Amino acid sequence: MIELLQKLTRSESSILLLGSKHADLLQPLHPSRCLVIEPDPNKVAQAKDQHPDLDIEVGNEELAPRIGPFDYVLILENVIRWEDIHTTLESYRRWVGPETQLIFTLPNVGLQWLKSHSSKAQNWVSKQDLRNLLKLADFKIDREGSFRWSPYLVASAAPRPQARKALTCSVIIPTRNEVGNIDSCVSRVPQMGAGTEIVFVDGSSTDGTVEAIERAIGENPDKNIRLIHQLEPTEEFSEATQRELNRVHKLGKMLPQGKADAVRKGFRAATGDVLMILDADLTVVPEDLPRFFEQIATGRGDFINGVRLLYPQEEQAMQPVNLLGNTFFGFALSWLMGQTIKDSLCGTKVFFKKDYDAIMRIEETLGDFDPFGDFELLFGAAKARLRIVDFPVHYGRRVAGQPKIETYRHGLKLFRMLWYGFLLFKVRQ
Repeated sequence: MIELLQKLTRSESSILLLGSKHADLLQPLHPSRCLVIEPDPNKVAQAKDQHPDLDIEVGNEELAPRIGPFDYVLILENVIRWEDIHTTLESYRRWVGPETQLIFTLPNVGLQWLKSHSSKAQNWVSKQDLRNLLKLADFKIDREGSFRWSPYLVASAAPRPQARKALTCSVIIPTRNEVGNIDSCVSRVPQMGAGTEIVFVDGSSTDGTVEAIERAIGENPDKNIRLIHQLEPTEEFSEATQRELNRVHKLGKMLPQGKADAVRKGFRAATGDVLMILDADLTVVPEDLPRFFEQIATGRGDFINGVRLLYPQEEQAMQPVNLLGNTFFGFALSWLMGQTIKDSLCGTKVFFKKDYDAIMRIEETLGDFDPFGDFELLFGAAKARLRIVDFPVHYGRRVAGQPKIETYRHGLKLFRMLWYGFLLFKVRQ
C-alpha cells in the first residue's frame, strides 16, 4: 500500500486520512500537513499512543472544512462500510477543494463479495460501482488501476450539471393483493419536480386493495392519484388462460399476464415527463425516488436502474436462491448488452416518457412473455442507445402482503429471455 500511495501523491503535500487504521502509512509520504479523522472514539486514544506525532481527531469528515482544503484525501477501503455511499460522496463534494484528489482503494472484489454475502456487514462495491457512484456525485476519474489484485481510483471534483426544465413525474405502482401497503404508498411517495402523479395498476386483487386505493383517492384530494385495472371485467380469455387465472387467484400469485403487462398499461396511462416504477411491497423505499429523479433531471443518465445488491440487505429481504439468480442475471445482461448492469431485476426503474416508444419496440422482437418487464425495459433501453446508469438502493423485507414471485417458474421464463437477448445482441446485432 505504501508503494501505491507514494506513486499517487507528492511529498510536502497536505493529506487527510479517513480512519486511523492506516495511520502508519502517512509518515513515509512526508506530508507538509496531515489530519487523521477517526469516527470511533475508542480507537482515537490507541492511535494517538501509536502515532504521537500525528494530528488525530475524533469525528467524521465534517471536521475537514474547518482546516481548509487538502491536496489529498485518502479513503482506504472505507467505502465498503459506508451506510450510504452516494450521500457520503455528495457531502465530500461540498467541501473538497478544486485541486483536491481523492484516493480510493477497495479490497479484492471476490473476497469482498464472499464477506458481504456471508456476514451481511459490508457493501459489495466493485471498481465499476465506485466509478459510477463518483460520476453520479460529480467527480471525474483521474487515474485508476489495480495494485496487488486490489482496485484503486483517483478522483477530483467536476463541474456540476444544471437541472433541466421543470419536469413532471408519474409513479407507476402495480398492485396485486397489497391492501396493507396502499396507505404507505400514498403517504410516502414524495412530490417531485413540477408535479407528481401516482398511478395504481391493480391486477384483480381479492383482498380489498381496490377499495383501499379508492378510499385513498377520496381522502387525498390534494394528491394526483389514479387507479386503472390491469384486466377489465368484460375481457374474455381462453380456457387455458382462465384455468391459470383461477390457479393464481387461489394462491394469491401474479396474474398470467405478468407484472410487465401492468407496468405497460400504467406507462400508457401516465402523463408525466418522467416515468418511475415503484413496487407496492415497498422493499425499495419511496423516499429514494427523488434521488432517481435528480439523476435523470440533471442529465446524468437516460435510464436509471435501481440496484439492490450493493448494500447489505435486511434479514429475509431476499431468499438465497433469488440472490444468486439476481447476481447471475446481472452478469449475463452486462455481457449481452455491453453495459454494466449489477442488478437486472430491481423493480425501480426511471426514464423519460419520450423514450418509452423507442424502448418498447423491443417487444415486437421478443414477444410478450417477460413476467416482470425488467429484461424487456433494459433490452429496449440498450437498443435505443440510452445511457443506462445503476443507482444503489437499500433493500428491505416486505412488511405486509405476500410475495408474488414463483422462483422456478418465473426463472425459466427469464432464462428464455436470456436466449432471446443473445439472439438480439450477439447474433442479429
